[in-house]
Amino acid sequence: QTVQDFFEATEDLAITMMPLYARALGLKPDFFDAKFRKYKALNVLRVSYMPPGQLDDDEFNVAPHTDGSFMTLLATSDQPGLEILSPSGQWMKMPLIPNAFVVNAGDLLTRWSNGLVRSTPHRVVNTSGVDRYSIPLFVQPTAETMIDCLPTCCGPDNPPKEPPIACADYLQWFMEENFALGDRKYDMPES
Repeated sequence: QTVQDFFEATEDLAITMMPLYARALGLKPDFFDAKFRKYKALNVLRVSYMPPGQLDDDEFNVAPHTDGSFMTLLATSDQPGLEILSPSGQWMKMPLIPNAFVVNAGDLLTRWSNGLVRSTPHRVVNTSGVDRYSIPLFVQPTAETMIDCLPTCCGPDNPPKEPPIACADYLQWFMEENFALGDRKYDMPES
């Protein structure tokens, strides 16, 4: 029940933030309302455990990556470990801010914004000496939402870089590109 309550509260936070994203992208504040409906969006909550231990320089608890989501909401932890890659190519440790959320832009937002908003490369190296847990919410629109270059992010001198794709199809592609599924296909839930 605690995980379900956390999921719902974090999903509510994501929905509350959507007008900010819309305005930042030059869109009407309600642009994303129908695309990120509660109980219909393809949001995923993941609970991760990162044990303490000595890691070599090329080892990580979570290897460097970007998220496939529109955005990721991550409640801050009491243990350090999250690092983001700066534009200059330096890994920066995220500060431990109590009762806060880290907000990452994801690959889906990068695609939707035609590269205007870039996804945040990050990794985790648990150097705390104690168990570390992470509970990110990967925020996605509804299955049928078309990820078509936003009208404020393209023009005659900046055509769309990617063709339109339904969110469910995008997530199918993302799973196949990033996770070894063998001959299996990842079946997206019905909307």
